[in-house]
Amino acid sequence: MPSDVVACEEAKRYLGTLRAAVVDRQPASVVDVTAWRSPSQLRVRMDGGGARRQTRRSSNGAPIMPHEMSADERRAFLLAPGRTGHLATVRADGRAHVAPIWFTLDGDDVVFNTGADTVKGRNLRRTGRAALSVDLPVHPYAFVHLEGPVVLADDHDGFRAWTRIIAARYVPHGEVEAYADRNAVPGELLVRLTPQTVVAFDDLAGW
Repeated sequence: MPSDVVACEEAKRYLGTLRAAVVDRQPASVVDVTAWRSPSQLRVRMDGGGARRQTRRSSNGAPIMPHEMSADERRAFLLAPGRTGHLATVRADGRAHVAPIWFTLDGDDVVFNTGADTVKGRNLRRTGRAALSVDLPVHPYAFVHLEGPVVLADDHDGFRAWTRIIAARYVPHGEVEAYADRNAVPGELLVRLTPQTVVAFDDLAGW
């Protein structure tokens, strides 16, 4: 049998044993991986050498599984103190742009401010749309993804109340007014994103 066919068959067997370990959750350990020059040099031992994961359980004993957040859970997650978002917009030449933002909620709408002449400010004005990702970057991991149209306001005298609410979520109490004033000046925009697409999952590390 040609060597390339043999290598292909060995690779299939190797991937099959990995599937058993990952999908079927059989314990496995990989040995002899110092010289990965061909599939024949990769050997997987299905002998129980791998550590079993301990299933996390709720107070009633049921396994904790990844699950979609309810509307109330999503709102509580987004409004957790100090939680920042990553706003995605599109440049005029089609390149993506992502920037961290401070934000708050008004009903289901996401409210934040940005400079009119920033990259995201120009992109928002041109396209009228954005996507926002907010995540819990530690175990057990969670995220909310929102997409939708945006409405921009440049009446800085009128939106100071919002810049104060936003600042109060992220800075020490004694600095709130200064941040509110700094972000309610000519050249700033108040942005309202109305979600049309919502994806939100909690306990991503659940089993």
